[in-house]
Amino acid sequence: MAEAMAASFTALLNAVFDTSRHGWKTRAAKELGISRPRLDRYLAWEAEGDIDAIPAEIWDRLQRLNVSSQTPAAVMSVESMVRELARGLVELQEKVDEIGHILAPYPLPLRRGFNLAALLNIELGKFYPVNLIEFLVACQQPLYQWCPDYDGADAEEFGAVVLFESGSITEDCLRFVSASSVDEEHRYYETVMAACSTMAPADAQAFYVAWRRTVIDSPTVASRSVFLLDPVLRRHPADTIELVNQFYRPLLPIHCVDGKVPICPVSKVRVTRVNGVWTSESRDPLARQLLEQHGPQMLDYGPDMLELKRPARLFWALPGVTEVQLYEDVLALGYDAELWPQMDAVDLLIHHPTRPQHWAVDVKVHRSAIGLARSFKEYKAFKRHRLAIVVPDYLLEINRRYIEQFTRARRSGLRTEARILPGSDLLAELREAL
Repeated sequence: MAEAMAASFTALLNAVFDTSRHGWKTRAAKELGISRPRLDRYLAWEAEGDIDAIPAEIWDRLQRLNVSSQTPAAVMSVESMVRELARGLVELQEKVDEIGHILAPYPLPLRRGFNLAALLNIELGKFYPVNLIEFLVACQQPLYQWCPDYDGADAEEFGAVVLFESGSITEDCLRFVSASSVDEEHRYYETVMAACSTMAPADAQAFYVAWRRTVIDSPTVASRSVFLLDPVLRRHPADTIELVNQFYRPLLPIHCVDGKVPICPVSKVRVTRVNGVWTSESRDPLARQLLEQHGPQMLDYGPDMLELKRPARLFWALPGVTEVQLYEDVLALGYDAELWPQMDAVDLLIHHPTRPQHWAVDVKVHRSAIGLARSFKEYKAFKRHRLAIVVPDYLLEINRRYIEQFTRARRSGLRTEARILPGSDLLAELREAL
């Protein structure tokens, strides 16, 4: 996603005129009160980097046309600009994931965002990004750095969000966009629940767990037939194939290295090479360490290979690695445990092997403690269990005030107290209880 979008003059032309229609330049020249050759000259100047040569009155005329035709005053705000840019970036990434490269025209939200940025730069004397290169450079920094004027209701939660990192959008970018539109994480959950709704309760629970484990254990697969090797999924072939279609997409050969697919040694998701460094979507420091020391694992590429779509990787597969690891650690201590009981009412139920002691655990990998505090819903069941939110130890190493920020945000939002601790503390508690 490193190709440049045209600078602000062309961005404004795209916003005002339908540049996909034949004869748009003639209409644009007429509206601007100039000749068609003159418009071509301005575009050539811009392409050559001499954008300042375009007369100020032409800029003003184009801005007025744009404000009157497409940008109502009600949406001309910094918050609208940021949300449009983020939404457009997500749509752009989806296209890159789907076909392997950027297509023109750019997504409409992205064009609207650059249009708003250009207008706000004029109105407020700011320097917001007005093309793709500027935006990708800016949004690799926290939001509060490149857009300190962002004052949305969720500014405290998302002020430190980084939208683009290591050559692709981040999980935080998806969460930011989902907060104001479609919740991608919930959409995938509803897809699985729709499949389970036609089954008997016991079958539905078994199918749900089997599918969750498949997504976590197999984010990259050789072919669709792999899914039917699981005995539970094989009993429901139509539902399984439908979920495969919803969660996975073909893995493009452009992602191969010498005919092989590079895989993260921790999460099993495909990794990419950015500036000569192997980069995983997993935030676990162990993934980065293993990639640095040994490089990625390599799978032979085949034309039928599939990989999880990006939201499914970020919201299902990567958090699931932590959930499954904790589950296996608990079993290794001698406890009984269940993953995702009651169709994911919690992530883990833990039962003492000899005493009537039980734990109900939700595993969370949110980078933002404030975001987790606001999104976490109170436990509605398991009142006789010891309730806990467990976060990976590495999150607390990254942000040593994580638990403090979580607790403060819960109190400020008048939410009930929730016990939160690192995974190592929970395991220590379980050892002590034996």
